Amino acid sequence: MLKVEANNLPTVVLSDDRRLRVGDWVIAVGNPFNLGGTVTTGIVSSIGRDIGNGPYADYIQIDAPINSGNSGGPTFHISGRVVGMNTAIFSPSGGSVGIGFAVPATTIQNIVDQLKTTGSVNRGWLGVQAHDFRPEVASSLRRSDVKGAIIADVVVGSPAQRAGFIQGDIVVALNGVEVADSKALTRQVAALKAGQTASFTVFRNGARHTLTATIQKRDLSG
Repeated sequence: MLKVEANNLPTVVLSDDRRLRVGDWVIAVGNPFNLGGTVTTGIVSSIGRDIGNGPYADYIQIDAPINSGNSGGPTFHISGRVVGMNTAIFSPSGGSVGIGFAVPATTIQNIVDQLKTTGSVNRGWLGVQAHDFRPEVASSLRRSDVKGAIIADVVVGSPAQRAGFIQGDIVVALNGVEVADSKALTRQVAALKAGQTASFTVFRNGARHTLTATIQKRDLSG
């Protein structure tokens, strides 16, 4: 984030990328190979991509060409809304092959708001190790109608332990929002603030329970 001392600059607004659909037209803007002010077009190829560089962001996959110098530029929806930031490509050759990724605008907005307010980025911590509640596990437990994150371990002294989480709990919702898998649980908890009270819906022994935890700040020093 940069602070610029200037007046009457044209601006764009970060929009809600959750309204995006696969097939929507997008425009990538950037400075590829120092060719300033370049735009390329394409569509949203997929939503919620994990590209293996950390658990805190789901990426928007687009086929608008992204080349060296595009990173950091805005990804516009065809309507003019900024829905992401050009970030990375997958390519065996090093050049664009139509598989690009953008950080969602909602993720950017959350980080910018924290930097403006506190000067740093803090993430919420629950204190569990979780795995995806996979179909084969669900079938063995006769819970094929359930999806979420299954708790493998609870950290001693953590918010989760104080809230009453136990090994084998299946987390299906956080504050009423569905938890799709373990990565979603990590992201949703990380978006919470230290001291915030969160309500978790879990399946335990075939019954639905509500557990309330007070989130702590994640220690990123280690």
